[in-house]
Amino acid sequence: MKFSLHTCLNVVQPEFYSGWEGWLAGPCGDGQSLGDELSLAGFESRNLFNDDATFGGLDDALSRLAEDASEGDAVILHHSHHGGRRDNGVFGGYQETFCLSDGDLPDVKWLEMVARFKSGVNVIAILDCCHAGGMDRGGPNHYAGRAKARPSFLNPRLRTRPTLSPQLIGCNFVILPACRAEEVSVETTIDAITAVRGAWTWSLVRALQRQRDARGPVLLPDLYEAGRKYCAEHFPAQHPRVIKLGAEPDAAWQTRIA
Repeated sequence: MKFSLHTCLNVVQPEFYSGWEGWLAGPCGDGQSLGDELSLAGFESRNLFNDDATFGGLDDALSRLAEDASEGDAVILHHSHHGGRRDNGVFGGYQETFCLSDGDLPDVKWLEMVARFKSGVNVIAILDCCHAGGMDRGGPNHYAGRAKARPSFLNPRLRTRPTLSPQLIGCNFVILPACRAEEVSVETTIDAITAVRGAWTWSLVRALQRQRDARGPVLLPDLYEAGRKYCAEHFPAQHPRVIKLGAEPDAAWQTRIA
């Protein structure tokens, strides 16, 4: 079986962000576009858009996916929204966060959710948000497009120190962040469809479309490399990465997507 979960927010609930609405134009379109392509490739796609993309909504959705997915199955976790970062203070270092509808979700809590997946399940996270490189995004925007970095005044929904070692993730886990820790990801108008999309998501959607037209198999490394090359050509200040965690990440890395 193959599953995908698309967590995408064009707006957040202002009451949880000191009146900030966090408006973006592309994320829900990102989720729809990538979800459509993955559905054509045999994935069962599920969506959490805008008000549904709360801490509880994501927690429940990942719990259900963890129950449904078995050894050898593929699960794609696609995020398109604002990303943030906060200082750990006396504990040192920092944590990345996802800006969900009802507040920021620290990376450690997200990893604890991912750790629910069983041994042998191939989990692939596509993170189209700022500070995504380990959940790592943020920094100056040097090229055309609207950055997805959150304002510095925002505070995470859950204040917590790291409690989970990546070695405790028992599934096969690969993260494909849109950019390095010191960079931002952007959304921009895509002329081919006259719509706004996240640069990283669109790079992967375009790669899937081209492979589908060529009627060839698509392994994850092929998809990543095609997306990375397109990003390098059109969004050169944004550098996607590959992060391997979990039990046997190379097994997830060799997943056939289409």
